[in-house]
Amino acid sequence: LFLFSEIIVLNIYGEEYLPVLVPLWILLLGVILKSPMSILAYYFKSIGTPEVMVRISIITVILNISAGIIFIPSFGIIAAAIISTITYTIYSILLSSKYLKNTNNGYLSQYLFNKTEINTIISYAQSLPLKKNK
Repeated sequence: LFLFSEIIVLNIYGEEYLPVLVPLWILLLGVILKSPMSILAYYFKSIGTPEVMVRISIITVILNISAGIIFIPSFGIIAAAIISTITYTIYSILLSSKYLKNTNNGYLSQYLFNKTEINTIISYAQSLPLKKNK
C-alpha cells in the first residue's frame, strides 16, 4: 500500500487528495507495528486471560483520546496519525512485555523460528505429496 498509495489516491480520488498521503504513511507504520500483536492476542485468549488485552486497550484508548483532544485542534490530521501510531506502538510494547513476562521468552524468540520449529516445518514439507510432471 505504501508503494502504490500515490497512484491509488490519484486514480481514485484525484490530485486534490494527495495531502492525505503523509497521514496515511504515518498510520501504515503504526499498523505494521501493531499487526503482529494479533498473534499475541490469541495467545492470551488461549490461556484464558483475555482481560490482558482489554486493560492494555483501555490504557491506549485513554492516551489516544487525551492526546487527540490536546493536539488535533492545533495540528489536524497529521497529529491524529502520529497519535494513533504512537498508541499502536505503546499497545505493542505493553502486550509484548506482558507476553515475555508470562513466557520467560526472549524478545526475538517471539519473532524468529527456533531449531525445533524449523525442523518441524521441514519434516512437514517433506511429508507433503509432490505432483510429478508428465
